[in-house]
Amino acid sequence: MAVLNPKATGGFIVGQDVNVSQTDIVHDLGTRFSDHLGREFMYVRANGAVTGQGYVCAVDTAYDATLVTSAIATTYSRFMGACATNGAPADNDYMWICTIKPPGDTELGLYVLAACAADQQLYTSSTAGALDDTATSQTPIDDARLLTAQSTSTAGANTASEWNYMGAGLVGT
Repeated sequence: MAVLNPKATGGFIVGQDVNVSQTDIVHDLGTRFSDHLGREFMYVRANGAVTGQGYVCAVDTAYDATLVTSAIATTYSRFMGACATNGAPADNDYMWICTIKPPGDTELGLYVLAACAADQQLYTSSTAGALDDTATSQTPIDDARLLTAQSTSTAGANTASEWNYMGAGLVGT
């Protein structure tokens, strides 16, 4: 796995925009880099279609990213991150996920369900890739939190969020 730390600006690495998915591989799977905002990204392959930016994916040892569910979080994940791609990457597309997002970054959000509270433990939800603060029959996702509550009427990518290698035990690390 290549680990890069270029002088990236605007989410670009060696001319690559992290907001765009590709049908052909451009970097080695597992390549990581940090940008000027302190975010860390990892290059992965979508294992199934990914709904869109901010949805949380669990990544296995082959760097295949699958929208997180309770079962996947506890048996599948080596890493977790939020999809950085605008739009919806298709199955087997190559994309960047954001594995670290510091507070203060308002460009990338974490997809959560409606009425998700701030400063609470987040969990998987019945919606693949979306997190929530309801624990019933779900798996806790550590090191991710909302800084402000999500609207009571809509789910969405909450940009007032932060995470640092979020995970659920990180199987296989």
